[in-house]
This record gives sequence, C-alpha cells and structure tokens, in this order.
Amino acid sequence: MPNARRLISVVAVAVLISLLVWAVYQDQFSSGGATQAEKPAVGFRAPDFLGVDVATGQPVKLADLAGKPVLFNFWATWCPPCREEMPALDKLAADFRDKAYVIALGADPGESGELLLGYARENNLGSLTIVRDATGAATRRYGVRAIPTSFFIDAKGVIREVRLGAMNYETMVQGLKKAGL
Repeated sequence: MPNARRLISVVAVAVLISLLVWAVYQDQFSSGGATQAEKPAVGFRAPDFLGVDVATGQPVKLADLAGKPVLFNFWATWCPPCREEMPALDKLAADFRDKAYVIALGADPGESGELLLGYARENNLGSLTIVRDATGAATRRYGVRAIPTSFFIDAKGVIREVRLGAMNYETMVQGLKKAGL
C-alpha cells in the first residue's frame, strides 16, 4: 500500500509540473512569439513590427516611433467599419501630427501597397500614415482576430488601451490621452 501511495504522489506531481509547463508555454507563445515583457495586452510592451509606408516606400517599425504616443489601427479596404473610421483617423493624424503617430496598418496581406495607396488617395486620406504588413506578421503578433482593432501605445511602447470595432474621433482622442497625449 505505501508503494501505491508513493506512485500516486509521483504521478500527481508530474501532472502538476506538466500543467505548469503548459501554462507557461501558452502564456509565452500564444501572442505570436511575443515575450512576457512584450505582449499585445494592456500594460505590456507592444510587440515590434516591420511594415512599409505605402506612400514613401520607407520601412516603419514601432521601435522607431518611441517618444510619442501611437495609435496603431489594423484595417482593410474591404471592411465597412474600417472605411467608416478612416476620415476620423486622418483628421486625428492631421490634428496631432506633432504630438502622436497615427498608423493605419493594412491587415490583409492580399491587399497590395498600390491598392492601399489608391484607396488613401481616392478618399483624401493625406495625413494618415498607411503601412502595409505584406506577410501578416504584425497582425499575428498582435493577436488581431477582427478588424478594425486599435492599440493605443504610450511613448515608452507600453499598450494603454485596446479597442475593437470602429471608433469616432472623440474616442480616438480619449485613447491617445490614455497613452499620454
């Protein structure tokens, strides 16, 4: 009987260790490879990304935007709520040009830079920085499941608010204020 109890204890400890390892693994890797310090959640450092500004052809990285709050909006041209909020994003970019970065990231890798740029020109989005994520890596790293999704990131790169769905101008300003505007 003592051997049976010992065996049960060993099995129970092994199961608990396995569950702990699984929980740590899930927390570490469920956000597309972001580390514990870098995670797409409020209070955590925002995952870095690399995209291309469709107007200039220049690379855009979150790390290069340090020093000002950032509104990072995932969208697509075929998304009605995304299209609805684009004029407000463009106005926000114009109004806070010197105080914050407003980035609209094309979340659909199937949409070319030319398509995104054409959409911006057709809709007079002259102040908004539109970035293409050609591989979908940023969308995966941020765990975006629906668009539009917006991340408000402070000047140190920490996420201060996440919003799902279309926003109006006032909501965007409130988010930037939470990010330190």
